[in-house]
Amino acid sequence: MIKNIFCVTIVLFLASCGYNKKTEKNQKDTTTNKQFVDSVKIGLNSNNFLIGDTLESAEVSKKKYFDYYDELVFVNIEKLSFEYENNILYIFIDSIVEFDGPKGFQRINIKKNNEKEVVFFNGDTWLFLYDNSATYPQVAKDNNMITSNCISIQKMSDDNVLLFLFGAPYPEGSLLTIINLTYFKQPTLIFNLPADLYAVKDLDNDGIKDIIIKNFPNDADDTSIGTETNYYLKNGWFVKGTSKKTRMGNVSDLDF
Repeated sequence: MIKNIFCVTIVLFLASCGYNKKTEKNQKDTTTNKQFVDSVKIGLNSNNFLIGDTLESAEVSKKKYFDYYDELVFVNIEKLSFEYENNILYIFIDSIVEFDGPKGFQRINIKKNNEKEVVFFNGDTWLFLYDNSATYPQVAKDNNMITSNCISIQKMSDDNVLLFLFGAPYPEGSLLTIINLTYFKQPTLIFNLPADLYAVKDLDNDGIKDIIIKNFPNDADDTSIGTETNYYLKNGWFVKGTSKKTRMGNVSDLDF
């Protein structure tokens, strides 16, 4: 009898150990998954969702394209502060001293609340808004939430406030750079492609504004055929929608 009780006790003990290990493993798996979800939410895995190419740092770009400079020296051309609900953002816009290229700026530093400053650099230059030669620059000026010669900030929804930057015109097109200022813990690059911003409007009636962009051939004229593409803003990121052929021309009759 005693022997039987002893055997039962051993079995229960081993089963308990196995259960505890299984529970511990499940808890670790849950923690790992939660950390992954959180990292996605704050934009740390932005390469998985970014439309377009990442922006290289000034240090990397210097080695590739600016080796004729002893060092890159920047001068500040605008200091901006922007408040939205519980967020305070400080935006510093800098240009390379004696830059041998289009007139504009190459670096933007954004500090959100007490988070670490985020730096975005474009060695090909972003243009001043008033000097923008993109096809439809007025779209960026409409409903701009900040007074600036350099950037456009647009409210797309309560959770999504986006910063728009417009690149210099090169043969491959003018770079359109969009940064989500508010949805993630830190300002996050969500769009960075050569494209013309055509419209900012709610395309799918979900209460969140989306964008329409256009791409045209390098030698485009008023009769050129290009591509018009919808991008829908979902969970802080853009999702590519439908595309169609379009002709370059006047857009004054569009409802922005």
